[in-house]
Amino acid sequence: MRRPSRGHSSQTLRLTKKSFNFESDELYASWQHGMELLAACLGLGGDLEGMNAFLESRKARFPEFRLRNKRELDDYLDGYARI
Repeated sequence: MRRPSRGHSSQTLRLTKKSFNFESDELYASWQHGMELLAACLGLGGDLEGMNAFLESRKARFPEFRLRNKRELDDYLDGYARI
C-alpha cells in the first residue's frame, strides 16, 4: 500500500526523479561505448607500444605496427587466395 503524498504530485515527483537521473543514464551509455572501442583496439600491438613508450618516456613508434599488421594481413590474404 502506498503512503499518501504530503502535498506533492506523484507525477511531478516522478518527472523530477527522471530529470535528476537523466545525466547519469547518459554517462553509462558513453562509458559502455568507450569500453567497446577499447576492447576493439586491444591486442593490435599499438596499445602495448603506446604504454611502453609512455613508461620509457619516449615517443611511440606506431608506424612499425601498422606496417607489421599490413604485412600479416597481406600474407593471410595471399595464403587464402591460393586455396
